Amino acid sequence: IKLASGSIRNYLSTKSAINKYAEARRIKLKIDSIDIDFYNDFVKYRNETTHARGQYKPNVIGKFIKNIKIFMRYAYENGYTKNEDFKRKEFKVFKEDVDTVYLSESELQALYNLELRENQAHVRDGFLISCYTGLRYSDMSRLEKKHIDFVKKEIHIVTQKTATSVVIPMNRIVLSILEKYGNQPP
Repeated sequence: IKLASGSIRNYLSTKSAINKYAEARRIKLKIDSIDIDFYNDFVKYRNETTHARGQYKPNVIGKFIKNIKIFMRYAYENGYTKNEDFKRKEFKVFKEDVDTVYLSESELQALYNLELRENQAHVRDGFLISCYTGLRYSDMSRLEKKHIDFVKKEIHIVTQKTATSVVIPMNRIVLSILEKYGNQPP
């Protein structure tokens, strides 16, 4: 199985969270001990623990649980365990709705019009292209001249996360930014 670098980082983060839990509880975890009691205590521990920016948010804890379920499903389907507790409805991934913050068209335009030093303008321009195209950072960082069709005013790229081929229309601001950089993405 080929995993994206983001997935690997995500799994390593979960592994670290599990290791910290086991260390704090002074236990040696085994695959068969990942049961509903583990789930309840792990969630309780994460809710009581803090990190550099404060308490763990429900969505972060939910991400850990989601990954633990992925690990357990793999182990179960490949015969490493007969433990099925991860399938129980109580062993749930939870998340809370979050407020999505976005910039309005006028705020994006004001950012575009802002006079900045060259290195700051470079970052701003990349951000604006990302805003107007919806490209993730992983795709923006791979964007090259070969992905850009100036005749059709489109970007053609295979996204890294989903390996999906996408065609994205470019508006006048994206075109203007690309022209500023000699048709090369910032």
